[in-house]
Amino acid sequence: IFKIFKKGSKAAAKRKKGQAPADAYEWPSGIRIGLYGHANSGKTVYFTVLNEECKIARQIQLSVTDNLTAGEFLKNYRSIWGLGTTSDVGTVVDMRGDRKFPEPSRKDLLLRFNAILDGSTNLPIVTLDYPGAAVSISQPSDLKEKVTDFFDNCDGLLFFFDPKVLQAELETQAH
Repeated sequence: IFKIFKKGSKAAAKRKKGQAPADAYEWPSGIRIGLYGHANSGKTVYFTVLNEECKIARQIQLSVTDNLTAGEFLKNYRSIWGLGTTSDVGTVVDMRGDRKFPEPSRKDLLLRFNAILDGSTNLPIVTLDYPGAAVSISQPSDLKEKVTDFFDNCDGLLFFFDPKVLQAELETQAH
């Protein structure tokens, strides 16, 4: 943990001097919201459900701005509600199946959408969905640097934690 804070403080000091870190990623413009959480804590499900709920809300709507985000939300929504498809020659039929949470994220995905407030104010939102192992304390991950870079200068941070995943109270306190 101290190594992470030490690296972070050095990087912040460099940025204050006007230097960008050598391995900085290019992030799209917009309000950046970071989701911090270990595997199966609900990061992916959160934005999928938020997207669906905002379709009927009056004060805020979400408008997906790219095909990757739309495809991810649709795939996850169909899994949560147990919707599947079967196809025969020339036809595709929706079928009911088992309702289940989406599969855990296996790779990182930049989610982009607009939040439309009161029908007039349009705010671009950017968030990064990633496998929870990327922020694991005990396991190394190739994505750790990318996720940490995304969290830097976030406009907001949501913390996701599922205590059922952890078996012992000491482990829960450590996380």
